[in-house]
This record gives sequence, C-alpha cells and structure tokens, in this order.
Amino acid sequence: MDDALLRRDGILRTSTAALGIHDAEDQERLHISPLHRYVRHPWYGLGLVLIWTQEMDPARLLSAVLISLYLIVGSRIEERKLKIYHGNVYREYCRLVPGLIPIPWRRLSRKQADDLLRRANRHPDSEP
Repeated sequence: MDDALLRRDGILRTSTAALGIHDAEDQERLHISPLHRYVRHPWYGLGLVLIWTQEMDPARLLSAVLISLYLIVGSRIEERKLKIYHGNVYREYCRLVPGLIPIPWRRLSRKQADDLLRRANRHPDSEP
C-alpha cells in the first residue's frame, strides 16, 4: 500500500482516537447545499430557533438551556471530525460561514461553494 496513504491513515486514526472516535471513516464527500452557504449547521440553528421562540415556564427554560448546550457541544464535536476528514478546505469553509446563526455578510457565493467542493473532492492523485 502507498506509504503516503498509510501515513495519512495513521494521522486520521490518531486524531479521531483523541476525540474518542475509533475506526471512524468519512462516509461521504463534502457537500455544501444552498442552506450550508449561509450557515454550517442549518438544522441545529433551526432547532435553536424553535426551542427559544416558545413561551417559557421554568421547566421549558431548563429544557431549552440543556438542549441548546447539547446542540452547541454536538456541533463542536462534529466540526472537529469534519476538520479531520476534510482538512484545510473545511477550515476555510468554517472561516467563511457562521456555525449556527446566519450572518448576512458572511456567506458563500455559489462560485465560492463550487470552488471549495472542487478542492475538497479532488482525487488525491489529480493535478491541482
């Protein structure tokens, strides 16, 4: 087997093991949907909106806080994993697009998204 592939695989296993992810494997290529051009975790963000726009009593407030913490921590863990799988391309995506709450001036154009996807999904043996 290719030595570079083994080293990359070793780094991936070491990095994911540090996160408590054992024998993890990315099941798909990086995908940036139209919603993902505005926010990295659109479903988590929508969940936060739905949770915090309800009438609150003490029990619902406690639930909203706990669920919010769960979504925030979960998104951070997911991001660590995606940075390991997709490397610098995903780091650049994180720099350009907000995580949970859309910010109008921080979004990807279609061209930027296509460029990131092209770079992320390039075959390792292909020319730049």
